[in-house]
Amino acid sequence: SAGSEEFVVEKVGYVTGDLAQEFQLSSPSTTGASTNDEQPSSIDFRIDSTNTTILADDGKQYGVNSVHVADNGDGTIDILAKPGDQVIYDNLAFGSITIAGSAAGANGSAAANALNALFEVTPLGAGGAYAPTYPTIDAADTTAATGAPVEGQTPSTFKADGTTLHYYTRSTDSTGHGARYWSTETVDTAGEYYLVKMTGNGRFMLGFADGTTDSNASGTADDIEELQNNSGSAHSGLVWAQAFYDYGGYTAPWTWYGSSSSGSYGPGWTGATTGMMRYNTVVQSAISTANLSDGALFKVGIDQNGYMSVWYYDDGRSNDFILCSRRSVTTDGGKDYHLVVKMWDQNATLVELPERVATDPAAPALNYRYIESPDGTFYYPLFATAEEAN
Repeated sequence: SAGSEEFVVEKVGYVTGDLAQEFQLSSPSTTGASTNDEQPSSIDFRIDSTNTTILADDGKQYGVNSVHVADNGDGTIDILAKPGDQVIYDNLAFGSITIAGSAAGANGSAAANALNALFEVTPLGAGGAYAPTYPTIDAADTTAATGAPVEGQTPSTFKADGTTLHYYTRSTDSTGHGARYWSTETVDTAGEYYLVKMTGNGRFMLGFADGTTDSNASGTADDIEELQNNSGSAHSGLVWAQAFYDYGGYTAPWTWYGSSSSGSYGPGWTGATTGMMRYNTVVQSAISTANLSDGALFKVGIDQNGYMSVWYYDDGRSNDFILCSRRSVTTDGGKDYHLVVKMWDQNATLVELPERVATDPAAPALNYRYIESPDGTFYYPLFATAEEAN
């Protein structure tokens, strides 16, 4: 009729006192192209208090059971609308996804399972810690790979006991591809890492070589061939590495090297002085004192979200590992990664054979979650003693 207007209501809600509740009446289209023109770099999902609506922190909302997750098998997932499997988000890296602020999972499969549980409002779909606990084997010395170490020399400096020589140090090459060590052992799973001790000042790098990709079908991985070749640059033989620099009065994280030389800063690199490696006097002394030093301790591994990462041990302060940085993208599934240590210049020295901590392939990954019952009485942590936890 004259003067009338027609419109479509997509949401309806109500306000009662301070409580406001909103419901979406329309569901995402189930045919056609992706509903998102731009993919978010990170995204958080949660369920509203009525258990009827999925809330994404990019402002979008979906009804429960209206979407589901497909694991792509490469560390990424797609979120699809039911029933036609229209793509809502595609190729989301599992490490970029959280559920109510907690990591969605330690790999693509775990993230997909956790999100599907959340979207279906199944009993253990939310309210827990989604990064699993991986059973690990005790730390064990690595062994030098064929051809390693190379282009350096046996040090004349000792550990703190005054009798044990340091393991390896720079000789004369200052190109960034001089004195170097790489391990026979590899890591390939979230939660696995190497332990490395460094001393002697000077630039050095801690990182990873891809032990799988063999583009020439030579029988030796490309990165290993580069490590065995004395001609090269600082990037040679590396997927990703954290470089450290002697700034004169202190040694600290500097930049990244490798075929994937980008990353994200951690609190050990920048932020509060209480966490930065630069301002830890115990660590600085351990690095700068070349003789009678057990060195500064570093952890080089794959974090719970699948990122190559390097931490330093915050000796004398928190007495815990603090992240220096991590790679920008998650590790490729099905690849093995060797430890690489490059001693670039001055007296950069590898104190002893690095150790590796690997997951136990015979034991399952354990996921501990909790549900908060409505009686208002909660008990934390889940275990009363270390013996129970172990």
